[in-house]
Amino acid sequence: RAAFGAAGLDLPPARVIRPPATIEGGEAAFLRTWSRGDRPTAVLCMSDAAAAGTLSAARRLGVRVPEELSIVGFDDLPLTRFTDPPLTTVHQPVRSKGEAAATMLLEALRRPPADDQAHVLVLETRLVVRRSTAVPSGDRSQEVVVAR
Repeated sequence: RAAFGAAGLDLPPARVIRPPATIEGGEAAFLRTWSRGDRPTAVLCMSDAAAAGTLSAARRLGVRVPEELSIVGFDDLPLTRFTDPPLTTVHQPVRSKGEAAATMLLEALRRPPADDQAHVLVLETRLVVRRSTAVPSGDRSQEVVVAR
């Protein structure tokens, strides 16, 4: 929400949907959004599975991706290359993330951190643009629906 505010866009809490990060969750969230009359031009999902569900729901409703709706996932799972259209996604280094988590856990078991110590590790991500995104037609820049 802070990023939207910095861009001069208002994102009311009611417009943020928090479905499970599953295919079924993404599908249900998009169908619920559509049924309440919202017509987003883009959906940013917290997982590739939710993005695949959103893609499925859009297809069922006759919404063309990316001509009418752009969809972006997060993870860069192998399935994203095989959806129709292939999903744009944010790649995260899953293996490095798992290795770092295991290392941090083992270290915490060896030497428990003090209560005021928090270890934060930021891993690099990158946008992988495929064919599920396009520039929206018309000026709908103030319309925002987010599923995370």
